[in-house]
Amino acid sequence: MKKYWGILSAILVAVTLTGCGNHNQSKSSDTKKVTTHKVAKTSHKKKAKKATKKTTASATSTAFSNRQFIASAGEFYSGVFFKGNQFIWKYTAPTTTNSDGSSSNDDKFFVLQGTYKYLASSKILTLNINNQSKTYTGKALQLDKYQYQSVSAPAIASTLQFKVSDESGTTVLQPMSKSLGNEIAEANKNGKDDPNLTYDNVISKYSVQKVDSSMQQVKKGISSAAEFQDFIVHNMDNPNPDLELTAVANDGKDYDIYDSGDTTSDTPQKTVKAKYTLHVNNPVGGSEKYFLGDDDNIYWSPEQQTHNWLEEGMSTQYHQLYNL
Repeated sequence: MKKYWGILSAILVAVTLTGCGNHNQSKSSDTKKVTTHKVAKTSHKKKAKKATKKTTASATSTAFSNRQFIASAGEFYSGVFFKGNQFIWKYTAPTTTNSDGSSSNDDKFFVLQGTYKYLASSKILTLNINNQSKTYTGKALQLDKYQYQSVSAPAIASTLQFKVSDESGTTVLQPMSKSLGNEIAEANKNGKDDPNLTYDNVISKYSVQKVDSSMQQVKKGISSAAEFQDFIVHNMDNPNPDLELTAVANDGKDYDIYDSGDTTSDTPQKTVKAKYTLHVNNPVGGSEKYFLGDDDNIYWSPEQQTHNWLEEGMSTQYHQLYNL
């Protein structure tokens, strides 16, 4: 009997050891599978990262870094400025007409920022616009002070292209879109001629964010005949309280303007349309007229006189009052 129980115990031990061995092998096999899976996943991430980096690097260039191209100089300049693979285009151009079809003395202004790419083989410069301001309209001196008369939404495409050429040793950018004006010539090389006309200075003053957050609409000027009458009387020297005043709104009449004091010339300096006219009848001193021209200057002359002259003092006051 003891012999029988001894044999049975040996069999149970053998079975138990075999089961444990199989369990350990299964556990080891599962561990290997998990480890192999992690390695494959890590390898996949590295490949994706390299591909993204390569695509980004090929999308821009630095061929025009630290170069400036000026379309117009003066107090409110216009031009494209580069640094590294970045650019800023401060665009300023005269508006050709007013909404009523008459000639305009206003400028339009907007700012574009982004990266660029230059293909030397085709000599094509492409601006990739990442950010652009609204389009502002007003007098140049207004716009330079972050003031405008009207504003519209951005209307420039996401990319713009220039044809790059050499004209008598000067690099020139020719916009491939006719709506953006004429060629822009390189100037201020290395920023030596004018330290203000560089990428760093322009972006510090005219970045898209700063322009859109700083621009404020100004009052466009006198907007009624009564307001014009009040302005004229207020700026007269000791006006007679018995003046007979007749204000006319938007008469649209053409007036010839002559040099100050000229009463004999047959050739006017220019012709302007009157927005508002004030006829002044002075019982003790004759009659005269004042009118606000469509160029935002104030003129005057004795009634029945064909020669009209600039009223310099009143014009200056008007410009200062309405930020013109």
